[in-house]
Amino acid sequence: YGKHHMEPPPTLMSGEEEYEIEAILNHRYQGTHSREYLEYLIHWSGYGATKDSWEPEDHLENSNEILLKYKRLHRLS
Repeated sequence: YGKHHMEPPPTLMSGEEEYEIEAILNHRYQGTHSREYLEYLIHWSGYGATKDSWEPEDHLENSNEILLKYKRLHRLS
C-alpha cells in the first residue's frame, strides 16, 4: 500500500538530538517591538513538508553555513 518512508534518526551532539536542515524556506519576526526576534521555517532533511517547523535562530547554532547563505540572500545581516 505505497512506499514506506523511513525518517532518519537525529544525531547526538553534546548529548542533544540534532536534525539536519535541508532548506530554510521563510522567516518571520516574533515577539514585541522591544523583544523582537527572527524565526525561520525549516525543512528538515529526510522529512516531509508536514514536519517543517518554525525555529528561533538560537536553535540553529550548528547550521551556520546554511543560515548565513539565507541571511545574505534575504539581506538579514
